[in-house]
Amino acid sequence: MHENEQIVFIRELSDKFETEVVAFLNSKGGHIYIGINDDGTVYGVNNVDETQLEIKDRLKDNISPSVVGFFEILTEKRDNKQVVHVIIASGNEKPYYLKKFGMSPKGSYIRVGSASVQLSEKQIFNLYSKRTRTSLVNMVSPLQNLSFVQLKIYYEGNGYPLQDNFYSLLNLKMETGEFNYLAYLLSDQNALVINVGKFKGTSVYDLEEMKSFTNQSLIKTTFELIDFIERYNKSFTVIQSPMRIEKPLFDSIALREALINAMVHSDYTYENSPSFRIFDDRIEIISVGGLPEGIEKEEFLSGYMSPKNPPLMKVFRDLKLVEHMGTGIIRILEKYDPDVFTFSSNFIKVTLPFFNPEKGKEQNNISSDPDINISERQLQIVNLILNRPGITQEEMAQLLNVSRYTVIRDMKELTQKGVISKNGYNGSGAWKVLKT
Repeated sequence: MHENEQIVFIRELSDKFETEVVAFLNSKGGHIYIGINDDGTVYGVNNVDETQLEIKDRLKDNISPSVVGFFEILTEKRDNKQVVHVIIASGNEKPYYLKKFGMSPKGSYIRVGSASVQLSEKQIFNLYSKRTRTSLVNMVSPLQNLSFVQLKIYYEGNGYPLQDNFYSLLNLKMETGEFNYLAYLLSDQNALVINVGKFKGTSVYDLEEMKSFTNQSLIKTTFELIDFIERYNKSFTVIQSPMRIEKPLFDSIALREALINAMVHSDYTYENSPSFRIFDDRIEIISVGGLPEGIEKEEFLSGYMSPKNPPLMKVFRDLKLVEHMGTGIIRILEKYDPDVFTFSSNFIKVTLPFFNPEKGKEQNNISSDPDINISERQLQIVNLILNRPGITQEEMAQLLNVSRYTVIRDMKELTQKGVISKNGYNGSGAWKVLKT
């Protein structure tokens, strides 16, 4: 790993940290590693707990606008030493700046290649003029008599009982003291309607069932949506010599990630909500709002981070609905091709096709193709990928009791023969089997 446009190494916490954070917020996000020298050698962090607390204080006290929901702090072990990994997303209230210098060239930075450089006054003005002033935290709630019983239950269930100051910690109130729209969405009184339509056939003309979720916290709705849609996930037994494989109708992990992405990143500012449609051959998940400003389709599919609703993202992360920033899209692409995503200026649609057992029998078959000759070990590799698409080469080597280089060689041959290929954008996802 080397420093580049999205990766920065810092040996010890210093003022450089805030500068790099500001630059990433004003750009397309990135990763900062504390405890690694400029040349990539590991120096280590003596007290990771203290360092994490100091990082949180620095981010809260030294940077404006608020960066809540735009960062995540992880600890990792490299060369048997502890390092702190800070993930920074692209901000949606650019320009960000160092408070002590204000919104000026001295306090505002952007990433250019592997360097962080000062913004000019003209660049600062241009960014400020594009700043979105309608966000969940600065829109007033349509109701002010709100309760948060359901939200408190979910936090307590995750070992984080909400204290009296949770309004402030979760950004639920405006400077006027009124509840904001984020509070409304998380409250027991949230009346936003989210629908799941079940259609007969493959078009929207024959509606079989409509399930509506409303008058409850968006968090409760999210958990109930996952459970409701999972009810349709049947399993089929497929014979893949020499094994019998249980294949679900759709991948549960990809469904969960797509659903949560829609719930977190939809544009709720005009009381719009995501929608879900189940057909005989697919599920469609439609979130309101197009790509984040400044993020291209290819960057989105590569996992670039730019949360539309950072404070809402923080709550989902607190409740373990979201694991790490920027990983949801990657998980979907480990199971499906990039063309499951459809983009428009106002919507992003994810279409998860159902597994078709009859179609599966008709697809390319290794044993019936006289031009394909593979070894018993290579057939075992194919079966391992079918069972665990996200399996690594190291794991395959251990299961097959061979070296990793043997697995690499076999997989290269299988790729050349058109039996397997890499899933995801630019081959960044898991392996998939093309012929069985």
